Amino acid sequence: MDFFSERNFVVAAALSYVLVFIAFFPSYFASIDEHSILKNALLLREGNFALAESNPELACRASNYTSNGYVAGQFAGKSFFLLPFTFLGLEGVMISGLVVHLLNAFLLYLIFKRLSIDARFTILYIFFPAMIWESRTLFSELLVLTFFLGAFYFYLKKANFSSVISGALFGLAAFVRYDAAAGFMAFAAPLIIFDRRKLMGMLAGFVPAIALIALFNSAVYGGALQTGYGSGTSIAASVFSAFGLPTFLLSVLLLALVYPLMLPSIFAPKWRPYLAAFALLALGYLALNSRFTSFLAFDSSFATIVTARMRYLIPLAGMLLIPYALFLAGALERAKNTFNAFNFNKLKFNSNWVYAAALILFIVAGAYASSAHAGFINSRLQTYMQIRGNVPQGALMVGSSDDCIYSLSQNLERLPYLNVMPRQELTTKGPPLKLEERIGSSTYFIELRYSRHAGNDSQRQATIDAERAAMSDFLAANLDRLQLVFDTNSPNPLKIYRWEGG
Repeated sequence: MDFFSERNFVVAAALSYVLVFIAFFPSYFASIDEHSILKNALLLREGNFALAESNPELACRASNYTSNGYVAGQFAGKSFFLLPFTFLGLEGVMISGLVVHLLNAFLLYLIFKRLSIDARFTILYIFFPAMIWESRTLFSELLVLTFFLGAFYFYLKKANFSSVISGALFGLAAFVRYDAAAGFMAFAAPLIIFDRRKLMGMLAGFVPAIALIALFNSAVYGGALQTGYGSGTSIAASVFSAFGLPTFLLSVLLLALVYPLMLPSIFAPKWRPYLAAFALLALGYLALNSRFTSFLAFDSSFATIVTARMRYLIPLAGMLLIPYALFLAGALERAKNTFNAFNFNKLKFNSNWVYAAALILFIVAGAYASSAHAGFINSRLQTYMQIRGNVPQGALMVGSSDDCIYSLSQNLERLPYLNVMPRQELTTKGPPLKLEERIGSSTYFIELRYSRHAGNDSQRQATIDAERAAMSDFLAANLDRLQLVFDTNSPNPLKIYRWEGG
């Protein structure tokens, strides 16, 4: 068996990552967005296709209210994908990211083969820091990349029906995250000049997908142009008015930090046929990222920046790996020719050893990153076990900030939860909601802080601290009505109180 053949090498790299993933299995999730995506999948499993919850104690971070009840703002496409994994329990849900990650690697391999690029460069994707991180979470950007890669694979084909499939896949990417419609626009716009026939095919696939999104919006959010984040038209109009130049520039820098020259690789001479589409894709995603997030609002550690903070750029970065692999293949060939020209003791340049060294380095780095993430996630799991071990399953849990992520049973049953500031998590458009009217003898209050966030002075942390302070104030004002039932500082400072009334 030739280990360095393209297929065998990529299979070995993929299996290596699977082993790393299993060794440092992500035992839990950490963000409220992930919880909302999972909650929507559980609602779908229950047959609730309106994704609405009438009971505020089961709604948990719902930013919308319709005639059907409270609705979360997160895009629903990833929730549909997660649905079959929910039948396998929490472990099944957490393995879903690995499935998407491997699928993306396979699609990238196919694209490299079709473009006659050495497919061994697929390792650039498999061990890309942000891809490793998101494959261990429930976020949706890797799934957007899945549809982008699939759409581009069919975009490369000449057959008319392939263009229809490409358009449909771009439409499915938009269903996972509506801002992914920028992908279709980027690849369709140049066709207005260069290939109108292909454009018509892509539109034939894309328009039905958009019609499906409009019907979904009408059923779930109350209007074809409504989204979980408000009116689609007003959001689109605000892209340039709310443009954040610092985040734009930092995003460009970030792409350069992970893999040097990745963004400029779209200007490589051999990539000229796709330059316009990729340039538009890059500009679109960088502009959208600058509108909807801010690097200055969150923890600014390097590890966080090249993983979690790069989350929104994952679809762009994954696509940029295609011209980047072409650029690196040329650079490797030039290095080989230069080395051989000097004839060092009749040694010959062997690119296989470059790939072998890269694979070893990537596996070590991937294992280190996965280990660090597993340590962080395991602390969340420990806190989850402490809470669920001391709060009876049917009891109402009251917390603050993102404590709602712990409102699941071991078998993914949704359990009662309210924020100490109910309107902080639930839209004000719903029925009147007063915490004191919900409190009873089976109510438990959670006072939680995370050790790793101590001293964090980001804008996001200021919001979290305000909610934590509200919980502390409530507990201090009602101390004579509460009984402390659990107290620990490991892995995070946590106190659990039972309401005694009086």
